[in-house]
Amino acid sequence: GDNQNFTVTLSWKEALGDPYLIAGYNVYISVDGTNWTLAGSVSAADNLSITISSLDGLLAGKSGYYWAVEAVDSKGFKSGLQFDSDQNSNSFFWTPFNDPAFMNESITVSYVDSNTLSVTITWTDGGTAGTYILQSAAIGSDDWSDVLSQDTIGFTFTIPASQNNLQYRLAKRNADGSLTYSSATYTPSGDVHGPSFTSSDIVSTRVDGTYYFTWSAAVDGQISVEEAVSGLSGYVLYFSTSSDMSNAIAITIDGTFISMNNEDMRNMGLGDGTYYWAVAARDKAGNESGKLMANETITIKVTTPQGDFDTATTKSTLTIDWEMVDDPRGPNYVQVRQPGSLDLTLSIGGDFTDASGVFYQVTFYEDENCTKDVFSTEKFARTGSVTEYSLNSSNNLIAYLAKYADSLKHNDWREGDALPPYIYWKVTVSDAYGNSRTLDLINKFRFFDDDINRPTNDYYAPDAPKLKEVRAVTEDDLSREEFSGLTDAQKAAYKQYMKDYPGSLYLIEWDPVYDAYGIKSYKIYISNGKETTVFDTFDDGDMLTYISANKVLAGLYGSAPSGKRTFWVSAVDGSGLESVISNKITYTYFDAKGDIDGNNISDILFQYTGGDNQLGFWMNGTSSWQGQGMAQPTDWEVKGAFDMIVDGKADIVLVGNVTVNGVKGAYIGYYDGGDTSKWVNIGYLTNMDDINWNVKVANITGARGTTSIIWHDQERGVLGVWTDGTDNWTQIKGGFSGDWVLKGAGDFNGDGKAEILFDYQGTFYTTDINGNLTNLGTGFGSAQGWEFAAIGDFSCDGQDDMILFNKENGLVVKLEDGLTKSWKKLGQLDADDYWFVVGAGDYNGDKKDDLLVRQKSTGMLGYYDGGDFSKWREIGRGVDSNWTVIA
Repeated sequence: GDNQNFTVTLSWKEALGDPYLIAGYNVYISVDGTNWTLAGSVSAADNLSITISSLDGLLAGKSGYYWAVEAVDSKGFKSGLQFDSDQNSNSFFWTPFNDPAFMNESITVSYVDSNTLSVTITWTDGGTAGTYILQSAAIGSDDWSDVLSQDTIGFTFTIPASQNNLQYRLAKRNADGSLTYSSATYTPSGDVHGPSFTSSDIVSTRVDGTYYFTWSAAVDGQISVEEAVSGLSGYVLYFSTSSDMSNAIAITIDGTFISMNNEDMRNMGLGDGTYYWAVAARDKAGNESGKLMANETITIKVTTPQGDFDTATTKSTLTIDWEMVDDPRGPNYVQVRQPGSLDLTLSIGGDFTDASGVFYQVTFYEDENCTKDVFSTEKFARTGSVTEYSLNSSNNLIAYLAKYADSLKHNDWREGDALPPYIYWKVTVSDAYGNSRTLDLINKFRFFDDDINRPTNDYYAPDAPKLKEVRAVTEDDLSREEFSGLTDAQKAAYKQYMKDYPGSLYLIEWDPVYDAYGIKSYKIYISNGKETTVFDTFDDGDMLTYISANKVLAGLYGSAPSGKRTFWVSAVDGSGLESVISNKITYTYFDAKGDIDGNNISDILFQYTGGDNQLGFWMNGTSSWQGQGMAQPTDWEVKGAFDMIVDGKADIVLVGNVTVNGVKGAYIGYYDGGDTSKWVNIGYLTNMDDINWNVKVANITGARGTTSIIWHDQERGVLGVWTDGTDNWTQIKGGFSGDWVLKGAGDFNGDGKAEILFDYQGTFYTTDINGNLTNLGTGFGSAQGWEFAAIGDFSCDGQDDMILFNKENGLVVKLEDGLTKSWKKLGQLDADDYWFVVGAGDYNGDKKDDLLVRQKSTGMLGYYDGGDFSKWREIGRGVDSNWTVIA
């Protein structure tokens, strides 16, 4: 037949010896040789054979069958069953081919949750269309019932995870109504097998009182495709005093490692003794692997040493030997007294015993409640009924007690003064297994002993002053009442000083201190974050004037030119001993760009390039206009507003290209204070070769309040400077021709001198006046759409930052200190609406630069406070693009 249906023909010999005629024959089949089913009957007139078919329903895909025949005479008597030649073996076999309706069958069983399984049975169908049926029956039963029916291939259904007594098979109802059955049956079930270990590694170690247990990992693999895998849940660690692991104490663990200290062991219920130990893996269905046994036992001890503590014999004895040494702050300081050697003897009384040994450890604390521990000794063994332990410089006592020992250098605890603080200590007793207990008694000592012979010389520096206020002084401040004690000559000197060194005159105030030998002077420390300068009120008296006993007017000309400055004060007594320095106060000095009126707020310079080129200002970060309406020549280029005469007010610098007696050249000068009626000429540069000079203005030399003119000939690579507002030429070494493009100048390293900034093929470089070249980094070139936009100190750290603008997408980034590696995205301007970066200046007087931007279509002008794009401040609008902003 075909691959599913078949026929079989069975034949036999004629029955003989019956006195009556043989009427016919009955044929039986059986799958077990015991229970027989009538397959058919034939009359004696027929041949001695019968043909049966699987379509008769008698043959249901079993692999083997028995058969027998009996004769029936005309009286109805039967001969009894006559078997095939070998009654004990199958007579014929039927092994059906796979039905094309159910080919490539597969089953997947997985957990939906701990109580539910998802079962998916899939196949391919090589036959005609039909309806597919999922049937189930009890295991061992042929009583099948329909579960699901559908016209598409693939059944997915859920069963309880605990189900283990049902089998499933597939059937197809064909177009003619007949059924085709799959030869496969399935018995899906939950996870019933435990995990297995990948290897037999299992190790334990002990360090002091901590035990470390490790073992190999286990996996929860799939035993059969019909069995779901629940996954590894964790491990169970067993401890038992018996090798058969009976009465074991168990704990569950997530990973393949655990450490347990003695307290953990006690909490588990383990006592002193020898233990066998093992580990088993457990899956999420609760199945557990076999135990992986450790090869060696472990010894556990959880009890602490026993004994009593003798409070009477427990004490500390401090011995101090003094010496004179150079002050560690440097060779310019007078020698001071300090502990040359310290020896602390700890006596611990008490009798403690333990079979594994007794060890002591001392912990020192800052507070009397012993909550702030600062140092612990190493463990040491008992040496008699009273255990003594000595701490000295060899085991870092001086390092531990540094803050107490250091206080002895600069403080003299005279009668009536507060005594130095106590140091507290407690004792911990432990055994070799790390079991310990800390004794309740709190002991104490301090660096003060009436028996110490005090020297008659002054070995004690004054207490540190408390710094109260630091602020910069202006010329107007000198007329205030607090400066009424200054003579006219002193005031004149300070006014001239402020012109020569803007931002370097400070009023510094502190609480006075006293010393038995008197106060000789105070020292003022000032730092710009990179270097510290020290001024002594005794040695530097020319520009240090006392306003009162604890207030000084100080001209600190050596301090940083801009940014944050940190101040400290110390006191020097009559013997020359200096106190420790005071608390610090940080003051920020900032010199605003383009400040025409000298109030340290930037002003915005405009030029009417759409007409007569007149100049004017929006003042102090507002739209308040100041201008004289005077037309300017078209061949003069405005370079910006800079302080050229050290008066604290910006001047308008211009470059004029002129021809004198047929020779081309350039004048450079400025309008004093922005007044277009006050022209001051700096110099004239002959330009016979018609060089296209790129000119920038900045403080290149670092001289306070002076500005230099930078000249760059890109074609020839010439770079030079007119220094400090003069026409004194200094040429800078190095070739800066070709792709070297001069962008500007800024103090990117905080040394008080502007560096000249170049863009060379997308990499930023700076050079100082000595030709020292510095690479600031790459990655923001014109090829990526970036344009140089502005220079300013947006974080007020005394170092300029660089602003770049991407004209394609409007992105604005800041290069902190000019370094490309320190770039930060500030925000994004709407480039489609013609927003662009104009420049930088302090437009609100908060001592840090703001980012000035403009909308070309409307002329709107505003700034982002400190470059923060969340802090927009509009200044004004209505000035069209015929007015160019020269920030």
